[in-house]
Amino acid sequence: MIPVILSGGSGSRLWPLSRKQYPKQFLALTGSDSMFQQTIKRLSFAGMEAPVLVCNKEHRFIIQEQLSTQNLSAQSILLGPFGRNTAPAVAIAAMKLVAEGRDELLLVLPADHVLDDQASFEAALTIARSAAEKGEMVLFGVPANSPETGYGYIRSTADQSLPQGVVRVESFVEKPDAARAVEFVASGDYFWNSGMFMFRASRYLE
Repeated sequence: MIPVILSGGSGSRLWPLSRKQYPKQFLALTGSDSMFQQTIKRLSFAGMEAPVLVCNKEHRFIIQEQLSTQNLSAQSILLGPFGRNTAPAVAIAAMKLVAEGRDELLLVLPADHVLDDQASFEAALTIARSAAEKGEMVLFGVPANSPETGYGYIRSTADQSLPQGVVRVESFVEKPDAARAVEFVASGDYFWNSGMFMFRASRYLE
């Protein structure tokens, strides 16, 4: 499995700590390592290859410095001329790998997440893999246990054709108002959209 780590961002959400030239994933907000470094380190277990990094070209020297100071490595670094959203960033990584004859499972991760439970993370990957290997495009959801209005939501529905622990995405809801967020939590059918995915490269390009 090849991790594809997306390290874009405008640096606006935590200004002035983060800024355009130094967005939040390069900050050590929750420990001695930056969130970017933490993202790479949590992937150091069996079956996981070195990551492909998709970054803004303006951050290439920060990327190299943060890799070298922690003796971290990447199999490739793809630099874009300016920030885009998730879809084209993943597409360019998938196109590169397929062109090289490497149509493998991709684990797409933003570089600015905090994940404290490594065991649960790895268990979720195992469950997701069982679906992704059958051609599904898997999105990781976080159970919505409070009415947050700043998150995107996923409405789910049971599907007996999927492996145990996997549900079907029925629809996406962007950042609801407070009343709708309360309804979502009460229903038990909604997850927060983590922005983490797993799928085969060719399946994504389809």
